[in-house]
Amino acid sequence: MRFSIFMIVFVFAVLVIIGAVIALVAISVSKKKKNDAYPVLTVHAVLVSNYRREHTTMMPNAGDVTGAHGYTNVSSDRYDLAFRTDAGYMLYFTVYQDVCGSISEGAGGLLTYQGERFFSFAPDVG
Repeated sequence: MRFSIFMIVFVFAVLVIIGAVIALVAISVSKKKKNDAYPVLTVHAVLVSNYRREHTTMMPNAGDVTGAHGYTNVSSDRYDLAFRTDAGYMLYFTVYQDVCGSISEGAGGLLTYQGERFFSFAPDVG
């Protein structure tokens, strides 16, 4: 049985893709387990930074990973919050736009989180 170069490259590419998918799933499960191991905490904190990051990715046109049909730039925004707790710890969270826009820098309040998972921030009244 003869193996062509194409067949070897094809099998290698499929194995690389399967390996990448398995690695991404393993990382995701590991991160979820790590966050689940922490207790849900509510602490008093002050929002130190509230900013938007633009994330740009080049996606191949027509699903052609070789780029023969060109690429399209796809951009999305990431919203980050940085809090300082009363104990002096800095906590960083990536959140949705509606959460990021509703909290102003310098606001103090009760921050609820679990590991790296942001749940809510209730600003102090008054």
